[in-house]
Amino acid sequence: MINMFEVNETNKMIEQENLDVRTITLGISLLDCIDSDLDKVNQNIYNKITTLAKDLVKTGKTIENRYSIPIVNKRISITPIALIGGAACKCPEDFVTIAKTLNRAAKTVGVNFIGGYSALNYLIKVKEMPFTQAVETIMGNLSAAPPAFAPAPKVSKEKVLLLPQTNHSATHAVEYLHRRGIDDELDRFLHPDQPPL
Repeated sequence: MINMFEVNETNKMIEQENLDVRTITLGISLLDCIDSDLDKVNQNIYNKITTLAKDLVKTGKTIENRYSIPIVNKRISITPIALIGGAACKCPEDFVTIAKTLNRAAKTVGVNFIGGYSALNYLIKVKEMPFTQAVETIMGNLSAAPPAFAPAPKVSKEKVLLLPQTNHSATHAVEYLHRRGIDDELDRFLHPDQPPL
């Protein structure tokens, strides 16, 4: 059972430390979308995602409102597209059509992210290409040099511990919790030796 201390700590995390839920994710298996016809695969994928995920964002907002904790991302995790498009896709451009279908479905249902495994993973695991060949295939055999990376120098700065002023009265906190619907049980928990406010 949740005690009053935990309620107080959670409220503090929301109010002062900006507690949020990073992500809610809906997992969708697309295995039943497989077909040898690329147009049919795209239509199956779009229909399945927009049907199963149509209420994901609305549900996330309901949870946010009910518990007063923001949910930053609503996303969908799907079966690796390498498996789904394997029978219908004859060239890399065919996979691009599936990627566009996924983007369209994501926009329709309003999620922040939709994805499975990458094209690189597909070429290495399914087509059994060596890593360099897979990268060259994706890049269109461009001989572009990788971007140069130089980490920024670290500047060490002495950290100062700042403590809030001591407050010998919990009146403000108790009033705040009363406004949030938390009863006098918390006050008795915080001050067991004092009469209730």
